[in-house]
Amino acid sequence: MVKITHQKETFKENRSSEKNNDTGKTFDSTILMILGTLAMCTILYMWDIIFSSGMLPGHPSDLIEPPVLSQINSIINYHQFPLWNNLWTTGFPEYASPISALYNPLVTIPYLIFGVLTGVKVIVVLHVFLAGICFWLFSTTVTANRSLQLYGSILFMLSGSLAGRIDAGHTELMTTQIFIPLTMYLMVKAYELKDVKYIIASAISMAMFIFGGAIYYFVFFVVLFAIYSAMRIVDKGRSSGKRYSIPDLKVMISIFTLCLMFSSIKLIPALMVSDHIVRIDPIDPFTGSGLFRDLITSFATGNALSGYSTYESYAYLGIIPFIFAILSVFNRTRDRLYLYPPLIAFFIWASGNNTFTGYVHLLPLLDGFRVPGRTLLFASFIVIILSIYGLEWFLNSFDNNKEKVKPVLYLLAIVIFFELQEITLDLIRNYSSDPEIEIIGVGLVVAVVVMLLMKNAVWDRTTRNLAVILIVFSVLAVSSANTQYINPYENIMENETSIALATGIKAYDANEHEQIWLVTDGWPYHHMDVAYNSMTEDMHMQRAYYGYFLKDMPSSISVGDTIYHTANYLIHTQYLETGESMDIQSILTVNGVSVHQINNSLPNVFAVRNGEIISLPIKYFSPNKVVADGTDVRSGDVVLFKNAYYKGWKVNGDDAQNIGNMVGYEIIIHEDEIIFTFEPFDFKVGLGISLLSLLSFAVLLMRREKINVFLKKT
Repeated sequence: MVKITHQKETFKENRSSEKNNDTGKTFDSTILMILGTLAMCTILYMWDIIFSSGMLPGHPSDLIEPPVLSQINSIINYHQFPLWNNLWTTGFPEYASPISALYNPLVTIPYLIFGVLTGVKVIVVLHVFLAGICFWLFSTTVTANRSLQLYGSILFMLSGSLAGRIDAGHTELMTTQIFIPLTMYLMVKAYELKDVKYIIASAISMAMFIFGGAIYYFVFFVVLFAIYSAMRIVDKGRSSGKRYSIPDLKVMISIFTLCLMFSSIKLIPALMVSDHIVRIDPIDPFTGSGLFRDLITSFATGNALSGYSTYESYAYLGIIPFIFAILSVFNRTRDRLYLYPPLIAFFIWASGNNTFTGYVHLLPLLDGFRVPGRTLLFASFIVIILSIYGLEWFLNSFDNNKEKVKPVLYLLAIVIFFELQEITLDLIRNYSSDPEIEIIGVGLVVAVVVMLLMKNAVWDRTTRNLAVILIVFSVLAVSSANTQYINPYENIMENETSIALATGIKAYDANEHEQIWLVTDGWPYHHMDVAYNSMTEDMHMQRAYYGYFLKDMPSSISVGDTIYHTANYLIHTQYLETGESMDIQSILTVNGVSVHQINNSLPNVFAVRNGEIISLPIKYFSPNKVVADGTDVRSGDVVLFKNAYYKGWKVNGDDAQNIGNMVGYEIIIHEDEIIFTFEPFDFKVGLGISLLSLLSFAVLLMRREKINVFLKKT
């Protein structure tokens, strides 16, 4: 996208006393100042989330995802890597879930340390801070000026795209946004230095889109990566008198190949499961798109695109950064050429069927991507970079020739005049609310630090003061607008009703079932608290709101003249929606919500013989392995494990059969134990390739000097 640039003399910073150079002999103290500023901005911006006990950082129904509970349960309680999710719907191959963040350590580790509810707060706050850090790293390849690096970093970490994801509770998307600038930084370094350590780091960072559960963010980033790489390869080749640059081509192939290898443990299973799953809601690949004028103004005004909730395509950055992004076209260097093609590509995608190019949404695989407007996140990333270039050009031009930029200065004065009134009035009207404290706090922190940084800039006093005003006001405006999306939600997950229901069912069952299966009759999205507390008690919630589920799920099975059901108990959550109670006997009622025992419910493991169900005692139970007593099982019996069938289940070492969409097996030779194990082949293949990539990383690093020489050969 961009390359490391050399700034004009008027824009260089005077670091005679402290300079961070490649020799590492001295240290630039402004780095600590930037890190401290980003940390303070995070604390102030996330004040409500950090200090509001009992509150959640996003919409609870989307924030608390059922697989998280299964993952933690499997690791902590059963000491198993969670291949199979045994706590929601009728079972799911968790290792293959395309939107699971299981392999992202920045998500999994906080969950394991702090638990689900506190862990998700830690994750959100941590990733807001990391968003600033990662963009700052990337910004060092765009400009040498610390003030502009800080400006871009704060815009990215406080951007509308990030704020919208926090409000929505889309943690798997929010937590992968940091890898956009981080991967680009590592890729720029890899291309510039032809160093294998940056190639490996780039591959790992790009793989985190897959590991973090954002498959189509990965696809969008590949578009950015491919366009940037292709243009660079051609440009560098022509500058050396060739059709293309062979060293840069080697770097591109190496990064992409190593990325696919490293992510195989997740990527291969996700591709294999794709034909076996469906979304909980239908996908219209065009819904959530917008007209070109809407795409453009979304950064300046924050207007959302049609079809989905505001947060899906909200991308507010503020009108001043948007003006500077437009001004960047006057800073005519080849660096900018890498930015426009991917920006146009993301606009084409976000426009949906509003242009003739909308057919791309109907291509295989791409037709399953939701909300075209989500590419505005990647467009925002580019707009922020262009804004840095535009501000750089404006300040240089103002310093050298004020007459040249007077019209722009007048325009900025008008914008600031009107927006400052709006912000001030809003602060007065809502003087007592915490968000305003956050806005003022962020503005003051940035103002102080920017002024300190400006002292070392070779500008006259007027230019420095103007830079401070523009940067601080830009940050103040974006934070004042986006703070409304950072307000925490009430923690409805741990309420008395759902807790009492979960503990009451467990007590009533009295360990009759090794694992209790529950079903609800209300819309699961509005009753995630019931699902959460039931799963916390290690009970299997047959209906829970989540993006994907297996196409073929067992709900009942006919044996002889009797219909048997998978669920053991029904929770009448529909009462909370209609107020009407069920006119049948209940085993438990809490605040009007009744629980009913289901007749003819299936045991966890059973045999079928001559039209009769025979319950088999369980000796050992875990998500990936179940051992049942086979003493009473005869040859010719069909044994079944009450779980959705998926290829990879084995019974006594042999491949299981799909019987009634459950894991089944016909007994040929009597054995005292019936052992069900989940050993998916695609996981083994993916794991093997990922381990091979790690071995490749080690070999490449050990032979780093020779590999680097090879990379630089033309």
